[in-house]
Amino acid sequence: MKDPTPIANLLRIAFYAGGLLEELEDCEAGRDGDASFVELFGRMVAKSAWRIRRGGYQRGYLDVEERLSRPRGRLLLAESIATASLARRQLWCAHDEFGLDTQDNRVLRAVVQWLLAAGRRGQLGDDTVAQLEQVQADLATVAAVRLERRMLGRLPGGIPARRYRVVRYVARLLAEHAEPDGEGSGDQGIRLLQDPVLMRRIFERFIYRFARHNKPAGTKVGRGHYEWSGPAGREAMVPKLIPDAVLRSPSAARVIECKYTDTILVRGPHGAAPALRSAHLQQLFCYLAAEHRRGRPVTGLLVYPRVGEAVRVATKLGDHDVVVTTLDLALPWPELTARLRAEVFGGLAGCE
Repeated sequence: MKDPTPIANLLRIAFYAGGLLEELEDCEAGRDGDASFVELFGRMVAKSAWRIRRGGYQRGYLDVEERLSRPRGRLLLAESIATASLARRQLWCAHDEFGLDTQDNRVLRAVVQWLLAAGRRGQLGDDTVAQLEQVQADLATVAAVRLERRMLGRLPGGIPARRYRVVRYVARLLAEHAEPDGEGSGDQGIRLLQDPVLMRRIFERFIYRFARHNKPAGTKVGRGHYEWSGPAGREAMVPKLIPDAVLRSPSAARVIECKYTDTILVRGPHGAAPALRSAHLQQLFCYLAAEHRRGRPVTGLLVYPRVGEAVRVATKLGDHDVVVTTLDLALPWPELTARLRAEVFGGLAGCE
């Protein structure tokens, strides 16, 4: 994508994909069309962190080993003898400490530290920096760690998952793309558009959540899960067929697939005219054929997120009606969602 994508739209799509669109609209960060991506991320984290602060930071019991003059908890005699602590009338002890140094607070501090490093480069507003500095001061006793993807997979569920969900999602985007370190010297921007793998996942989740959120009454939205028959399929020698979204009304179905690529039309051999990507159409046809075996008419929708370039082709794959279309990310958000809603649900029997 060579043309610029409005920052607000891209951020809405990213947070819609994470189920957090209402959080973005609540802090009204998307109204600043000229704000940088880092500034908008900073406002999101600052707003979420202050909500966490008002409700109280997460606390937990942590295993602590330290040398004490008064024994506490479990005595570690081997360590005490090895370090000659007994000669100083001290003992190494292991005990539980109830404090702020939890995994979620470590993630929060790592994200705040990265954003403050961006603030020192002039990428954040003064109000945002002030809020983030207060959060950093609150978490002074929390261990400073490098933000890595593996630590995000060990976070607890339940109430912490709901209260820290904005911070966790921002941390995941940073860890997957920017790879920030403790000093924030990683990528100074969140160049999502230059990361096709990450953007593909974001748009897949966006399309699925958009369909679930806007589905008409009587329509079910799922992922779809088709397996190959025969021993090869049972032995996992061939991949499973999992489209991005499948809409099922009482009388029909629609399979939706989203692709993120720089070139939608490719030129064939020997100077042939540009045509749609055959691999994408073949993949969609496999989904359509598998869904058709469930015994209801099925149509297909192939969506390409783009800026500026408009392509819309209505055709047939076998007996199935198919629409291949682009979604212009430069449109105003209400117009963009109205266009997508018309493409996703328009003409699906039982959804009018």
